[in-house]
Amino acid sequence: MRSYIYQKHIQHCCEMMEKTLADGRIMIGYDAAKRRYYLPLSWPHKSTQGVFYCPWCGTKLPKELSDTWFETLEKEYGIDDPYKINYPQEFNTDEWWIKRGL
Repeated sequence: MRSYIYQKHIQHCCEMMEKTLADGRIMIGYDAAKRRYYLPLSWPHKSTQGVFYCPWCGTKLPKELSDTWFETLEKEYGIDDPYKINYPQEFNTDEWWIKRGL
């Protein structure tokens, strides 16, 4: 019963993914705004490789929303280059895609 209660509070696919992302010493990242799991490939250039399956439990991870992030900003706010103009704060977190049911 106890693990069932804990499972309800897990944001990611499994307890190991949850612990690893919280640890910071292990090189796997999660961008909540774009729902993107990744491995950093070089420093300081910020090259990354997307991760599509959990390395611990094998679960297929949710669809990454990077393209949808850009498309939504352009469609709803007319922002075609969000890196040159301020965009709504909700797009810095998972708030925008949760609100839209993605």
